[in-house]
Amino acid sequence: MGIIKSLFLIIIFGLAVYMGNFKANQYTNRLKELVSIKSILNIFENKIKFTQSPLKEIFCSVSENCSEKNIQKIFRKLATEKEYNMHEKWEKVIKQEESNLNSEDKKILIDMGKILGSTDIDGQVSNIKIASNFIDRQIEKAEKEKEKNVKMFRTLGIV
Repeated sequence: MGIIKSLFLIIIFGLAVYMGNFKANQYTNRLKELVSIKSILNIFENKIKFTQSPLKEIFCSVSENCSEKNIQKIFRKLATEKEYNMHEKWEKVIKQEESNLNSEDKKILIDMGKILGSTDIDGQVSNIKIASNFIDRQIEKAEKEKEKNVKMFRTLGIV
């Protein structure tokens, strides 16, 4: 009987530690994804400004160069999606694909996608710069949240 109780306690302890680490990793992964998006926006801006490549080619290129798997999936899906309207396609993929981004992060990306491919090059570049500035603020917030919450959730998992 004592062995069964000990086994259950070990299982409960292991699950609590796992859940604490899982929640803590969400903060870390969100920060990594935001930094990846910031880098992608810079690539995006340069490709639109200097190469004037079609968006589908830019999405393919970005998905190949992205290090974060969730963000890579988003741009790979954008490159293969068949819908005609770029804004609808962008919004659909941003909302549906799994990522650690919160609703505020997704809203910034969705707002950026509203004029993506529908204005001239200067309009798109300025829109990307605005989104990039918003992403910078989100990165700052994510760093603060990570500092505050990662240690807390790991400790709570153990406690």
